[in-house]
Amino acid sequence: FDTDSDTDAGTSVGSSAVGSVTARFPATSAAWAWDGAGWLRSQNGTPHLDASGRQIRAANVIVQRTRYIESGLGTPEGVTVGTGSATVYTNGAAIPAVWTRPTLRSVTTYTDANGNHIPVTPGITWIELVP
Repeated sequence: FDTDSDTDAGTSVGSSAVGSVTARFPATSAAWAWDGAGWLRSQNGTPHLDASGRQIRAANVIVQRTRYIESGLGTPEGVTVGTGSATVYTNGAAIPAVWTRPTLRSVTTYTDANGNHIPVTPGITWIELVP
């Protein structure tokens, strides 16, 4: 994934101001642009619209680096149990993170470099599981 980042945003350990992020997948790409109030989603360079014709917006975007395995159904399946790296995008900032999910019944947690849970903006959170 790629980011368009600026200076330190000061919202969490290692955070920096970011204007956009692009998550690349084998067959597609998704981009998110910060507009000062939320993250607007585009797919393959075209705004991603909901059923009412409005562009998809999220308060937070998490790019979670995930290993993929063959599902047995002809499609890859993301492995979301374990731990790995991620970046949490919230309030116009990018925060390097570690994701952890010990079991299938566990909730995934996102922590900063000091092991603290990363606070996110209330609202919709979109998680991109990138290979």
